[in-house]
Amino acid sequence: LEKCAAKLKLLGKQLNKSDVFGVQETHANLGPGASQFHCVCQHHCVFSSWACGVAAGGVSIFIRKTIVERCEVTMEELLPARVIRVKLAGANFVLWLWCIHNFELQGSVARKVARLLKANLNPCT
Repeated sequence: LEKCAAKLKLLGKQLNKSDVFGVQETHANLGPGASQFHCVCQHHCVFSSWACGVAAGGVSIFIRKTIVERCEVTMEELLPARVIRVKLAGANFVLWLWCIHNFELQGSVARKVARLLKANLNPCT
């Protein structure tokens, strides 16, 4: 529990100075909205993808609520517990946020993720 408390304290410090923060290998106890994030959910929304099991790490993107409140927000789980993207859209902009845990991704999956990421970087092509 001490290790978990220390990690949550560090996360809280990072979020205090960050509007957006991505984490891989979160190793949370429960799925999205889990109680271990209650201390950061006051100021940030959490977008996550999880898997069950000891080796399942999960990925999360934390976005400050004042930003989320001014945007249309959608999240896509492209690969459970490994790849998510969040789209923030307003009248004059679209911003894609990605969280990728690419360790040992199979080549075909990595290429698919790379193509999607490239499309978000070059929306006119």
